Amino acid sequence: TESGDVVFDAVFESRPIFTESSNNSWIKWNGKWGVVSREGDIVLSSLLDECPIFAGENTTWAKWNGAWGIVSREGEILLNPLVQNEPKFDEGGTAWALWGGLWGVMSREGKIILRPTFESKPEFGGSRTAWVKWNDRWGVVSRSGEILFDAKLMECPSFEQSDEIWYEWLGRWGVVSREGEVRFEPVADFVPTFNGDYAWFRSGGKWGLMNSSYEIVLTAHLDEQGSGRLIIGNRVVDVARSSVTTYDTIEPLERTKESVRLVSLGGKVGVLGADGEEIIAPVWDELKYNQVGGLHAVKRDGKWGYVDSSGCHEVECKYDYIGEISSRGYATVAVGSRWGIIDSRGVEIVPCRYDYIDDFSEGLAMVVNGGRYGFIDESGREVIDCIFAEAKPFSEGRAAVRPRNGGGWGYMRTDGEVVIDAIYSEALGFTEGLAAVCTSSGKWGYINPNGKEVISPRFDIAAEFMGGLAAATLNGSAYYINKEGSCLYDTRGESVAETGCSIVGYKGRFGVVAADGSVVQPCRYTAVGEFSEGMAAVAVGDKWGYINSSGLEIVAPKYSEAEPFSEGFAKVVHRDKTEFVSLLGRTAFDCRYESATSFKDGYSIVTSKGKRGAIDSRGVEVVPCKYDKVCPLDGGRFAVSVAGKWGYLDPQGKEITPCVYDAVSEFSKEGVAVVKVGEKRGLVNIKGEMLCEPIYDRITPFVDGYAAVILDGKCGYVHKCGECVILEK
Repeated sequence: TESGDVVFDAVFESRPIFTESSNNSWIKWNGKWGVVSREGDIVLSSLLDECPIFAGENTTWAKWNGAWGIVSREGEILLNPLVQNEPKFDEGGTAWALWGGLWGVMSREGKIILRPTFESKPEFGGSRTAWVKWNDRWGVVSRSGEILFDAKLMECPSFEQSDEIWYEWLGRWGVVSREGEVRFEPVADFVPTFNGDYAWFRSGGKWGLMNSSYEIVLTAHLDEQGSGRLIIGNRVVDVARSSVTTYDTIEPLERTKESVRLVSLGGKVGVLGADGEEIIAPVWDELKYNQVGGLHAVKRDGKWGYVDSSGCHEVECKYDYIGEISSRGYATVAVGSRWGIIDSRGVEIVPCRYDYIDDFSEGLAMVVNGGRYGFIDESGREVIDCIFAEAKPFSEGRAAVRPRNGGGWGYMRTDGEVVIDAIYSEALGFTEGLAAVCTSSGKWGYINPNGKEVISPRFDIAAEFMGGLAAATLNGSAYYINKEGSCLYDTRGESVAETGCSIVGYKGRFGVVAADGSVVQPCRYTAVGEFSEGMAAVAVGDKWGYINSSGLEIVAPKYSEAEPFSEGFAKVVHRDKTEFVSLLGRTAFDCRYESATSFKDGYSIVTSKGKRGAIDSRGVEVVPCKYDKVCPLDGGRFAVSVAGKWGYLDPQGKEITPCVYDAVSEFSKEGVAVVKVGEKRGLVNIKGEMLCEPIYDRITPFVDGYAAVILDGKCGYVHKCGECVILEK
């Protein structure tokens, strides 16, 4: 004190430094650091190995008793010394700390973020993740202690040769990256061998396909690797080569008998065969596939050429127009306004020198050169010089021609000799031995190949003969005339394919004529229905019967109602009773129901007391009348509805599924149907087994065993077994 009295013995090894804001100071004595007050009272015993540095903070980490804890500037112990390493805090204020022999994560304030679990300290280096050991296995954690990959590996992996490794878990193999991302779930029975960019893997005894990015191209559902190709959506999987080709689109080619597909890639088109093999590479701007075989028309840079199905033989793309190769092996081509002909090998048999070339008819093709008409043969030789002002194709050995001297129309033979003088103002081709010609009077008649007048010119308009009759107009009225020129009918229907017979009419009455125009049934019927299964309903007054496709009356008109034949039966009403008659015109069985539909898919839908059922072609009730709706399906099955809910029945009328669905579809050829619950769709098989629950937003029809699906905005494919084989990101 000022008087010199000793208040506190001299024991401190450093001088305390007090500030205006604090009455306490860190000070050293007995070789350790503690805290004393301005009055000399000991606030914190000398415990710390070094004087703590607060760096503007009120707390700091310090070491005493061989471990690290937290103390305040005023000497308060906030965290006892538990941590065995000096914590190195990151920007987020967390650090890895060792206590109790295990590593965990602690905040700058001493809060435990991740309890001490790990047996080794993570070595992050410049990475955000590190492999670390716990529970005697290795996994991956982030700097903040988040577990990114559970401890599954027996040893710390080495990534010297790759950024991914295969690992085994519970007897199955998967792929994990250096950062702990699972690239392939552990489902493989063993580590697959890559062949190029793809590898077959086996899972649970089934085979699938993955690419080099470990994406599943085809889920494991095949019994063996096999061979050949699979077309899935816009991908072709070559199972033998373990490769996948992805196109922009793969679509069936229209109007082709073969199962070929048009593919596009980068704006170019090509063709895949039925087995998925590329038969024409997608390098063309446009393509016209020739299903007869041989050459296919292709377009490149605005010009047309040909390529064969092997893609090897090409005809240079130099034509502005190109036709299809005909069955005789020829096609017309054009360069600018000049026309020529090439054969099935692409060889020009006629150079592009004509103004126009028509199709071949009777071995000759009409050509135009300098505005004049002539004919060439199939070798390209001009057998009839281009000397005519106009010409028409050959028909029955004659061609209508008009000389260039301004005369009328005549006819010539295939050797070029004019055999009928050019005296007609208009002339049509020969059909059925006659040709319609128009005289200078403006009236039409008919001549034979020798030029003899067979039907005198008295018609306003005349057409070619077909089936023994020709359409003609006389005094403003339309008729069908025979080869004697008699006006027999005013209407004529299309001929029946099997017999060539056709329905004709005259003044509201109808009959039947044969293919040669001869009368089978005179015009005595008041109405005639369409032919169906070789039979047509006919009426006399209010009674109906049936005629066959030859025009013979099979059932005399006696029914008050008669419907078209369907699957061998027609529904009729006779004396207020519904019956079904056979194609022989006999009553097959009575119908005891309130109503019945025509037969379709082997069944008629019948109604009794307001409920629907179904009968077969014997009249036997196979579906009882207890449903609101009944729809026959392929394979003899039925879709049925009760109170707005749908289900399925088998061909014997037994329940496949109860009526629990909001909507159902037809079964595909794979034996799978789409069912709908609410707005979601699933799949069932013909046994009624649920292949996949109604989880999809949309399921398209199956093609080659696969159907496209949409789930939460993502597109993919399901196999006919119900397994989702591809789900696009």
